[in-house]
Amino acid sequence: MEKIQNIKLIAMDLDDTLLRDDLTISDYTVAVLKAVMEKGILPVLASGRSPRSVHSYTQRIGSDKIHSYMLCNNGAQILTSDMQQELLTACLDTPLALEIYDYIESQNLSCHLYFDDTIYIVKQTVYSDRDSHLTKMKVIIPDDYREVLRTKTVYKLLIPADPEVITAVEPEFRKRFGTRAVLFTSKPYFLEIIPLHSGKGEFLEKLADMLGIGMQSVMAFGDSMNDETMIRLVGYGIAMKNGLQVIQDSAYAVTDFTNNEDGIARFLEQHLL
Repeated sequence: MEKIQNIKLIAMDLDDTLLRDDLTISDYTVAVLKAVMEKGILPVLASGRSPRSVHSYTQRIGSDKIHSYMLCNNGAQILTSDMQQELLTACLDTPLALEIYDYIESQNLSCHLYFDDTIYIVKQTVYSDRDSHLTKMKVIIPDDYREVLRTKTVYKLLIPADPEVITAVEPEFRKRFGTRAVLFTSKPYFLEIIPLHSGKGEFLEKLADMLGIGMQSVMAFGDSMNDETMIRLVGYGIAMKNGLQVIQDSAYAVTDFTNNEDGIARFLEQHLL
């Protein structure tokens, strides 16, 4: 592959992509991303995480010190990387959020809602513990979950369960809500529901348009189904070596190294810097 030219923005998923499995970013990757920024290229962290959880990583790579951006809640929010300004948002309207929740309850499943520094959960499970560990957010089981849905902005709802359970229930969720919301598995044990016409790729298009950047000048790295539209819509969609096969099949290229081997940094050094 020849050197890639004219890139103005690089969007990067966090979990299993930019982050190593221990949820850190190596000094080597930070150095490469700083070299990218010195070339005038904007690094944009694009994650299913909430803004507070993403912000710690913008601080780690230094993008909070430049006028850059972050996509949060799988594209339902775009903020400046210093969290000082919210540019775009989308949310599930209250009646739909309540309807989804009622169906979740009818199936004896749990639900996670993210707001500020808190994950509101229906019940504690191994997956709520894992979610809290991944995001470094506190967990609350409210007395009245429907009241939380009525009073908080619902950027997304997440259903945690064993992968075989998610596989079994996803078709019926799609049948009931697929024309009114976007559904995907971000991890095999997380089924996510976000507002219609939202997603990392869709909101990245809007951000690029706001910045006057053509999508042919945008590169994106991802590994999973919540990265699918981002990988597909940008000029250079790069799948991680450790990513899902369907994501690799739709990508412009695949990294030679995994997230634990600084796959993004090594790719950028070889093909961009």
